[in-house]
Amino acid sequence: IEATAKAVSKWLKTEIKGNPLRIAGAMLAQGAFKALKEKSSYETYGGSPLLGVNGVVIIAHGSSTALAVRNAIRVGLETVENKVNPRIEEALASIPKPAPAEAPV
Repeated sequence: IEATAKAVSKWLKTEIKGNPLRIAGAMLAQGAFKALKEKSSYETYGGSPLLGVNGVVIIAHGSSTALAVRNAIRVGLETVENKVNPRIEEALASIPKPAPAEAPV
């Protein structure tokens, strides 16, 4: 997603440059552009929990900045505080097990 966001940002800048009306419009939409940038930035989220392991593992971007690492640690802490793994275990345990299939005769 971040590669797409970077590409769209670059294309927008290219299309806006040199056109006074577009520049004015971009200035009016500056707050929206900033909010969109924050929402699409890997640094904002830091990482995502890897589900299916016995413990908390956060997967982060290979080129994470200090801010991204900080936020990845925050995500790990939130994963523990929100008891994500125990809730998944409880949900899986509540699923009825299928009856064993009969052997063909």
